[in-house]
Amino acid sequence: MIIQTRHGNIQCGLYKDTVYSKKFDLFRFIALDQNQNEMGHVNFSVKSSSNVWLHHIKTKPEFLHQGIGTALLEVMEYFVVTNYNSAYIEGIFCPENEYAQKFYAENNYIIRDDEFKDFLYKNLSKQKVVESIGPLIQGEIKVEDYAVFKKMQARNVFKNEQQNKHSQIKQIVTMAQEKSAKIEF
Repeated sequence: MIIQTRHGNIQCGLYKDTVYSKKFDLFRFIALDQNQNEMGHVNFSVKSSSNVWLHHIKTKPEFLHQGIGTALLEVMEYFVVTNYNSAYIEGIFCPENEYAQKFYAENNYIIRDDEFKDFLYKNLSKQKVVESIGPLIQGEIKVEDYAVFKKMQARNVFKNEQQNKHSQIKQIVTMAQEKSAKIEF
């Protein structure tokens, strides 16, 4: 699935964690670059059709301020209103993190102004979410098994490491050949 952001299109996958949770559905939307490396993710759970809990959202530092976090929140909101008919998302965050406060406020999350200052929530209008976010999503939202994704990612890391080692060996051999060609007998 491709999501349009203000900085271009990003690939996104939805993964359900089938290992850890039996009492509720635990999901992770992951934004991937062209090489299938993770740029950021949002974790959330759905306990009932009206109870969605935002666990956390994270964007890798090199991808900050590119619309990835916002795109992940938007696709999560779209997914929950179209698949669970949920109209309410809640979660907690670190109120000392000024960047997080600004980020959630910019995305219309309400931060409580009482003794629960680390609590945030957002009421969703299904119609508004579908109309505003739906056109930004290209392709079907397919739920895949997170454990399978992690195995695939590990294989890609191993493959990349092997390619890097092969390149390093080639460089060493080339340098040795150049040095031996310069030696006069």
